[in-house]
Amino acid sequence: MLDRMHHNKVDQIEYMAEEEEEKDIPDFLYHVDEQQEQEEEEEERSGDENLDDIFELMKVTDTSATQARARKDIQGIPWKRLSITRESYRRTRLEQYKNYQNIPSWGDAIDKEYKQTSKDGNYYEFFRNSRALKPTILHFQLRNRVWATSKHDVYFLSNYSIMHWSSLSQNSTEIVNFAGHVAPTELMKVTDTSATQARAGKDIQGIPWKRLSITRESYRRTRLEQYKNYQNIPSSGDAIDKEYKQTPKDGNCYEFFRNSRALKPTILHFQLRNLVWATSKHDVYFLSDYSIMHWSSLSQNSTEIVNFSVHVAPTEKHAGSLFEGFTKTQISTLAVKDDFLVVGGFQGELACKRLDTEGVSFCTKATNEGNVITNAIEIYNTLSGGMHFMASNNDHGVREYDMDGFQLVNHFHFSWPVNVRFLKWMGWGPVGGFGHGLKWV
Repeated sequence: MLDRMHHNKVDQIEYMAEEEEEKDIPDFLYHVDEQQEQEEEEEERSGDENLDDIFELMKVTDTSATQARARKDIQGIPWKRLSITRESYRRTRLEQYKNYQNIPSWGDAIDKEYKQTSKDGNYYEFFRNSRALKPTILHFQLRNRVWATSKHDVYFLSNYSIMHWSSLSQNSTEIVNFAGHVAPTELMKVTDTSATQARAGKDIQGIPWKRLSITRESYRRTRLEQYKNYQNIPSSGDAIDKEYKQTPKDGNCYEFFRNSRALKPTILHFQLRNLVWATSKHDVYFLSDYSIMHWSSLSQNSTEIVNFSVHVAPTEKHAGSLFEGFTKTQISTLAVKDDFLVVGGFQGELACKRLDTEGVSFCTKATNEGNVITNAIEIYNTLSGGMHFMASNNDHGVREYDMDGFQLVNHFHFSWPVNVRFLKWMGWGPVGGFGHGLKWV
């Protein structure tokens, strides 16, 4: 019976400690009258609190060295209101604590073998307990989530953010937020290969062939011999080689300028297309994780255009646009032309952005049923001078939108999933689908 009462006391103190932690109310505020409490509740519900008042309230939840010397509990637990003391509660917690160990009773063996450390020394002097800070430790076995670099500077993890707290200024500052896309702001230019280095014999991919037992030519020949080509119609390549004239391969089709290995495009599947898009000799748009990035070969800098790992919603109002937008959108294809960017997703998402303005202009979905991955997008100028784009999807459809008001102009249906569609100057070109070759329309 006494043991049960004692456990009830322990439960009571744990509850009260959690209650104090949640409320974060200082001792002197316990004695406010009922009317003042009601006024404070109304102010909280109104949502119009002054930020300075909130900051001051957060400050009074701390326990200073002066308050600790005056016998205030360093954790803010009101022991005088409880029927258990701090010492007895701590003793009970230690008795009930289950130590996770790989070798049974190894602690007892160490206690017998080694000299015990005296526990009556003063190893540190209490300075402040700040309960306004909330470190995040997802599992008890994780370590080094709180890191002190001096007596006054502490770095810690809070949710997805690395925070810095100064005990002198009593201020916390966000250092890095890992909730969204994080990319390096300084490119590792030493990993790049320039045209000058390539002419001097350096491999354009940075592979140290001189240190290997195989040459680039023999390795490439082996890769071509072992490569398994994925084709829907068996021996289709051989048939085309016999029917059409072969293009000579001894011409200089391009001149190498730079290979930048600090950029990491993301291509989730080998059949995805157009995830790297060059709009000029110096401008490249590409997918990196969930972000659409722009890289300039002149400035050697990359810039994030849109981050689809977070919530993305249209900033303009257009008929048919999904005003709630998308969240955590996986990108399957993209297209860039002039000042327009159009992105397609694995669930049939389409997002349009004007590159010269902030935000996304238009969001929509092909349909909410079945496999509707957006396979390809093409932006083009119409014969009337306007600008349209077409999206090919796995739901057997090709959709045409104008880019003035982002309205659906045409919706063409086929008997197969449409992988790609090309536009010729005089009209449509071939429409390709899995197992159906090309169809001219």
